[in-house]
Amino acid sequence: MVSAQTRQDTFHVYFALNDTALNENALEQISALSLNTTATDADTLLLMGYADMLGRDPHNEWLSTMRAQRVRDRLIAQGVSKAAFRLCIGKGAVRRDTLPGKEGIQEDRRVDIIAPKGIIVKKRVPVYVKKGKPFDPDSFAQAKKGDLFLLSRVQFIVNRHTYEKGSETELDELYKVLEANPRTHIRIEGHVCCVPFGYDAEDWDVGIGLTKDELRIEENRLDRRRLSENRAWKVRDYLVKKGINRDRIRYTGYGSNRPAFKEDTPEHRTKNMRVEVRITED
Repeated sequence: MVSAQTRQDTFHVYFALNDTALNENALEQISALSLNTTATDADTLLLMGYADMLGRDPHNEWLSTMRAQRVRDRLIAQGVSKAAFRLCIGKGAVRRDTLPGKEGIQEDRRVDIIAPKGIIVKKRVPVYVKKGKPFDPDSFAQAKKGDLFLLSRVQFIVNRHTYEKGSETELDELYKVLEANPRTHIRIEGHVCCVPFGYDAEDWDVGIGLTKDELRIEENRLDRRRLSENRAWKVRDYLVKKGINRDRIRYTGYGSNRPAFKEDTPEHRTKNMRVEVRITED
């Protein structure tokens, strides 16, 4: 006998701590889902919302219910029929043997979208995100966790993680404000343009066919296929060499996965090619 589990697909949408809003990641997850063209209103879609164990039960029940409703409303806005939803409920907190820390448990703050197998198709589509506000030392010093800043004056040579002359002015401003605020932790986020959605660009500073030993010592772990990450690493490398503790700085590259603009003009393409700094702890 085929179990019910094998006849279902489950997709997850995650939420920030104590929040019902669909953030950039959640919108991207939902936008990647669509009903199969063979689906009808008779197909059963189940939405089940959850919370972590932080907070009291009544609040967590409300939180989980609102999360499920937000996901339902977003799917309807994408064209899913209201009649396709047979259940949309909040299940409250996911029960665990031990209480979570103050940051909670990310995987428990979610909505499960459950559907008959094959009904939901997962696709890759761009979600246009809001880029960071221009970096300013005074604003950065007063920023809170989650705030995002654009290093608009840090420019890189085409297809390289080497930055152009003059970029160190803004990098030095970032260093000084981090030095003056030792409790601030950040994540440096790199983005590229002009490649298909879901891809990253090549880094011409990382030679083809070179062994790691043949590259510059401090850069011998860089991947030629990860230009966005390498550029974020380069910013971190500058700050670490200036004296900022490396444990305060994470870095990542999103490739072309988080464009700020549709790439329909040269200006928009250039704006998608950027490095941003996000406050992760203040």
